[in-house]
Amino acid sequence: MSGKPPRDSSKACPGHNQGGTLTLIKSTTGHVFGGFTSLAWARTGTGQYRLDSSAFIFTLTNPYGFPPTKFIPWAQNGSAAHAIYDGSLPTFGRGDDIRLDDKGQSYCNVSFSYGPDTSGRGNSLFTGAKNFQTAEVA
Repeated sequence: MSGKPPRDSSKACPGHNQGGTLTLIKSTTGHVFGGFTSLAWARTGTGQYRLDSSAFIFTLTNPYGFPPTKFIPWAQNGSAAHAIYDGSLPTFGRGDDIRLDDKGQSYCNVSFSYGPDTSGRGNSLFTGAKNFQTAEVA
């Protein structure tokens, strides 16, 4: 991982129009998490998401010491695997389970479209708080 998140989502997702992408995120608190989609990224406009039953989000390191954990799309929200809004970087989940923003407004809404979250930590699971700052995105 290297560098701050770019303002251009095509630079944040180098394979954005070529197929699957693994997005790794390191928060300024040092926690590592991210998501995967097997589909090419494309700007979807407001409120439009893409179906990807292979997509998942995950935590590798978190403030609670839980082991690496993978979250898969809930059956009812499988059509909301990911999106790229104008003015933001990749978003995983219709409820913005992970939403990246280059203006410092990134946040997690864990377990809306992906789950199950059995930790009981909800939105703070990945970084210790719902809102977070990105140190690196790869």
